[in-house]
Amino acid sequence: RVLHRARTLEAIGVDLVLAAFHRTKMPDLTVGSWESIDLGRTVDEAYLHRLKSMIGASRTIWRNRGKFKDANGLIGRNIEQLMLARLIRLITRRKIPLAYECLGIHGMMIGDSPVSKIVRAAERWCLNHCELVVVSSTAFVDEYFKPIQNFAGDWQLIENKFAPSFANTPRPPACTAPKGGPLRIGWFAMLRCSKSFDMLMQIADARPDGVEIIIRGVPTVINEQDFYKRIDERANVRYGGPYKNPEDLAQIYDDIDLTWVIDFFEEGFCSEWLLPNRLYESGFFGVPMLTREATATAQYAKERDLGWTIPEPIVQSTIRMCDSLDTVEYERVAANIAQLPNSAWVEDDEAARLVRRLTGETVLSP
Repeated sequence: RVLHRARTLEAIGVDLVLAAFHRTKMPDLTVGSWESIDLGRTVDEAYLHRLKSMIGASRTIWRNRGKFKDANGLIGRNIEQLMLARLIRLITRRKIPLAYECLGIHGMMIGDSPVSKIVRAAERWCLNHCELVVVSSTAFVDEYFKPIQNFAGDWQLIENKFAPSFANTPRPPACTAPKGGPLRIGWFAMLRCSKSFDMLMQIADARPDGVEIIIRGVPTVINEQDFYKRIDERANVRYGGPYKNPEDLAQIYDDIDLTWVIDFFEEGFCSEWLLPNRLYESGFFGVPMLTREATATAQYAKERDLGWTIPEPIVQSTIRMCDSLDTVEYERVAANIAQLPNSAWVEDDEAARLVRRLTGETVLSP
């Protein structure tokens, strides 16, 4: 998503400096024509390491302070980058307009532990100095920023859609119902949700001839040794490795009948509120989807008739749904998805409106 935002800003004529952390399992951030500043490495869930990374990043920001002195606006991608953006304002002694782009609420931000309270307080302090908050789901504002952080400032919705340049990518015709083979369920993501993985393995075990599970992505929080072992034990589970986004998306979605758009990684809060990337990817490439009841994703999909909402218990309900899947109903849903306009899945002028709202500057339309 960092690369996505950088590309959308560059496409509308923004002169961009990208100051970013990196992970060893993530793509290089120096892939555009923008200037990049490497803030160092961070590690998922390793909070002590990330605190040390912040100290190192602050030194890097100081060494590069001249590159920010004429900035018209700052965008902080998450709480760490938001705090560094505040540091830039202090260093430059300029009240550079600041936006906080929040695409997820981490579990550390919820709860009554001393760490949660400290981090929330730091975020609240930063929010009080932001001109704009950008969210990918309105539920983040309704469920977190307003009631928990008492936020009453300006905000903008920018969903996790494709960049405007993707509008020229051909969309496939409506999917046809699977015939003469197993129903193929695809799970494509940063593979962090152990509960989803467990459930998909249970579904595979329950229907060894009727369902095939196809997985693509990079296992992160999931134990890799256990991940590969459990896949190898099942003939109807296939792991195709990492993929390039967006280059490989057409091929991987062409290989499945249903998309697993179910998440439990931040169960009880962010997983209930988010609208994930694969919701829009699956829609663009015309694949009906499975969502979890009582989540923002399910509500979004239900309003647009994008697939099936799965109630608790998820495993048993998914098995029943697969057993009773009607060919006519499947093709009706697929046809509905195929006829939705590109604007349902691809950004239009969101980045231009973000820059305009943040800085008052008018930029090129995408």
